[in-house]
Amino acid sequence: MTRSNTHAPALALCAALLFQLANPCECRAQARERELDVTLWQDWTVNGLLLAGWVIPELLKDRLAPDPCRWCDESAGRWDPPGIDRRARDFLVADRPSAPALASDILAFGVLPAAALGVDFLSRSGDWNGALDDATLIVQGVAASAAANQLVKFTAGRRRPYAHADPRPFADDPDQNVSFYSGHTALAFSTVVSTSTVMYRRGSPYAPWVLGIGLPAAAGVGVLRIAADKHYLTDVLTGALVGSAISFLVVWLHPVREE
Repeated sequence: MTRSNTHAPALALCAALLFQLANPCECRAQARERELDVTLWQDWTVNGLLLAGWVIPELLKDRLAPDPCRWCDESAGRWDPPGIDRRARDFLVADRPSAPALASDILAFGVLPAAALGVDFLSRSGDWNGALDDATLIVQGVAASAAANQLVKFTAGRRRPYAHADPRPFADDPDQNVSFYSGHTALAFSTVVSTSTVMYRRGSPYAPWVLGIGLPAAAGVGVLRIAADKHYLTDVLTGALVGSAISFLVVWLHPVREE
């Protein structure tokens, strides 16, 4: 009797595992049990406003971009960035900055969003309605992060590294004083964090994979922006932190649908 009682928990565990392996459909159904409460017309109204807060300032950059630099105390002499920014720039800046600039555009605006939405759709196993709900929240997290970035960078007015190094060729460049913080980096991290948070909250087992693969790729965007001489290290780190935080909160605070 004693020996039988000792092995009973192990036998029960093995039986439970065998039952799950023999019933994969039921396991997948349990993984999809939680759904986030999405009302398409309401959430896409919010998305539209947030996207407008991202796109319209970009179109009006010639008028909104600060001139001169607000971050620079040039009245007291030549302003220089902190030592950590100077060292990171000296180490990473490329001889031909246009190449990493193009690579960061492709990765942040093309590869990462397409991969995130594609992985989420595949995890839905053909459930188009569920994938649309997920995409709605992913876009909401990314758009909220991007709109916040526009507000900060046009207010802060930090000079970009290339313009600080030699300001003469860029005297009429509206983009020269919007370095803080990195929009590309914020976009990359908000894409990864929004997607992984949506998948985690609905119980998808692929959420850790999205983070594990997506976060290094997003960090790569930040490195490319420094190599392109578009941003300092502190711009990139702030973009990663703020983009992740905003997108996480937007998705996490969304209610779960009552079954």
